[in-house]
Amino acid sequence: MAQRGASPDAALLLALVAGLAVLAQGSYLTGTKFPFENCVQNTKYSPFSASFYSYSVNTTRNTSTFCLTLNSGAACISGPYRCCDPTAYINKLKLFPALGCRGSVGSVNVITPAGKNYSISSVYYEQHEGLDIVKITPLRQWLKDRQSIQGVRVCYNLKRPCWNMAMFSFNKRQVEYSLYDKKVDNYECCPVGVFGLPQPPSPPPRPPRPPPGNTSDPPTPFEPPSLPSAPSPPSDPYPPSDPRAPRPPSPRPPSPRPPPSPRPSPPPRPSSPPPKPPPPVRSPPRSPPSLKPLTTSPVPRAAPSPRPSPPPATPPPDVPFFLPPDIPDLSAFPKTDPSTVPEDTP
Repeated sequence: MAQRGASPDAALLLALVAGLAVLAQGSYLTGTKFPFENCVQNTKYSPFSASFYSYSVNTTRNTSTFCLTLNSGAACISGPYRCCDPTAYINKLKLFPALGCRGSVGSVNVITPAGKNYSISSVYYEQHEGLDIVKITPLRQWLKDRQSIQGVRVCYNLKRPCWNMAMFSFNKRQVEYSLYDKKVDNYECCPVGVFGLPQPPSPPPRPPRPPPGNTSDPPTPFEPPSLPSAPSPPSDPYPPSDPRAPRPPSPRPPSPRPPPSPRPSPPPRPSSPPPKPPPPVRSPPRSPPSLKPLTTSPVPRAAPSPRPSPPPATPPPDVPFFLPPDIPDLSAFPKTDPSTVPEDTP
């Protein structure tokens, strides 16, 4: 292990070894060149690391906050480096953002296990090989030893243009970070690490399918005969159409009607019917000839003339019989045979 009183040649040799170590171990977790510096990145030479703690999103304001928890482990493995142990504090914290996200870190909060909250506004952006690095420093006033580092949360408050973690991170599945102490013996300890981005919840699983081969229908349970139902009310003479029947095609729009023709003048009213003719005057009955026998046939009635509505029939008048005032004694006359007497013709 190098000491402060070593010769310049030994210090130069140590710097070259450190540079070779960086090239051999640079970005060994993801394959990128982050953090693009000659520093000791392997976590086995440092007791410090970080892990994901929480993430909250405000889609209304397009802002979000994600927090890391700092961890201070046991003494690191001894090796060709100083193990970042003589200093034992954290002074800087760097992240690997996507291009075009400068200005997205509005502020950073350091929250101790005791609940003290410190706001940090010193946020810087660096450019390495055309890529950006975001850095917050100094942190030594709050992270000065292992006891003060353990359990501390560092929260990043994001805003536009990259207001959520998926937009902000260079890698869309994980975030790369690096913790720094102070440069000693011409190099810094910068243990790197990653933590995964919170992924959206997966859709619920599909319901299981029924086992194959079970194609037969289940047995139908026995149902007792139903009782006779009450007589149904009389059916509607105009029942509604069946909803399952296809709808008839919509009628064509009516053609424009021709202009109405002028109404014809009403025909003249018919004249009143002629008055009914007066009923015919009945002629008086003929008077019978003198010396009419006692037995006479009835006088025939004259046939009525046709009329629209016949008047009520009137009884015929009594036919008077005219006898001589003095009837002589008939016995003095000779008797005649009635069959020889000619009949009166009407």
